[in-house]
Amino acid sequence: MNPNSKRPLKVFLCHAHPDADKVRALYARLKADGVDAWLDKENIIPGQDWEMEIRKAVRESDIVVVCLSKQFSQKGYRQNEVRIALDEANLQPEGEIFVIPARLEECNYLESLKRFHGVDLFEERGYEYLMRALRLRADKIGAVLQSKKTGWAGLTLPIKKTDTQKPKPVVKPQPTPKPEEPKQVVAAFIGVVVIFAVIFGLPWKQWFVAAPDIATVTPTNTATYITPQPTFTKIPSTSTFNPVLPTKTEVPTFTPTTVPLPEEIVDDKGITMRLIPAGAFTMGSNSDSSSDEYPAHEVHLDAYYMDIYKVTNTAYKECVKVKVCKQPIFTSSYNSPDFAQMPVVYINWDMAQTYCEWRGSRLPTEAEWEKAAGSTYEIYDMFNNGSDWVEDWYDIYPGGDPNYLYSYLYGQKYKVLRGGYWAGITNRGYREPSHKIDDQDYYLSFRCARDAEP
Repeated sequence: MNPNSKRPLKVFLCHAHPDADKVRALYARLKADGVDAWLDKENIIPGQDWEMEIRKAVRESDIVVVCLSKQFSQKGYRQNEVRIALDEANLQPEGEIFVIPARLEECNYLESLKRFHGVDLFEERGYEYLMRALRLRADKIGAVLQSKKTGWAGLTLPIKKTDTQKPKPVVKPQPTPKPEEPKQVVAAFIGVVVIFAVIFGLPWKQWFVAAPDIATVTPTNTATYITPQPTFTKIPSTSTFNPVLPTKTEVPTFTPTTVPLPEEIVDDKGITMRLIPAGAFTMGSNSDSSSDEYPAHEVHLDAYYMDIYKVTNTAYKECVKVKVCKQPIFTSSYNSPDFAQMPVVYINWDMAQTYCEWRGSRLPTEAEWEKAAGSTYEIYDMFNNGSDWVEDWYDIYPGGDPNYLYSYLYGQKYKVLRGGYWAGITNRGYREPSHKIDDQDYYLSFRCARDAEP
């Protein structure tokens, strides 16, 4: 088949911003090896809705490479990227390669990615192993890798040196010093020998064949040559030599222990949060009457904490006092002492997000809210008259009916509301994030969440 008739393999690179330089180098190397790599800093142009572009790129990719490091965590939009990738992976046929965890350094794997075999790019042959997986995926879907330097990816490519490899120092040959030739000394020595041989009648020719070690000259002009023989004195041995060999030092092995996460924590603002353990759950519904909740699908989440109660008027006032949060427009319940510990209402998404960030937290994702609602009843007020803002944009689930949502809903225009009106766990609502509050918005409330860190 003519390789020009095939499209290049599309690979999405998910990473933490502190690792931008390492991932940009990986991006450049993949591009050189014929991969249509996607990197936010390289592919999003000024003025574009970058979250929408990321979602689109993940869904259109053939493979998602999650670049893991000690700096990587599922926060903000990195969490969305991983969640979207996992949702897309669930739609792939069993056994297909779609998500590849790639460690940039020694670090832990995310709980949600442990079911996928990863690759260590910091090892000598790590990049080679990654390319094997990419070639396998390309062959399966009919894509091609066309290297800009070495031709088609079917050729055997040389293994490139990693940045951590240091070049061997070039050692210049040093000139060998010439041995001194004491010509005058040698000539004088030969002259003395010849003179002695002539005067005393020595066999001077034999001298140069096998010279004796010592010459003793007697007064009678007769030379006697004595070759001394070495003598050895045997020292009696009083002990047997038993060499003491070094003993092998046993290196102690340490078995890492998992530090259990506390079931409850109290943050810096005095708010109690409950642990939701890591694991998978079924999100959504297959009910015919709830098209935007379709289909039911499995979602994997890492451990996280969520507020036990909705944010109260008293708690929200603390943020208003320091001039970080805006006071609700309608204050009938906000200023009433009888409602001090009741949920703050008349809140739009922007106001809720600002408050959670002030606390060092964030709004929960839609999946986190639904898992918490179905896994424990120790998270209170999930189904009363108030609806909770969550982080996600309103959109169909992977595999859902695209005809259900009208075209004006696309483009990330609305944020999701969950719960309220005694609705079911999977019920979904939506409003604009900067929704203009009116007197009918008495049910708009929220709670905060944060990642669990041991």
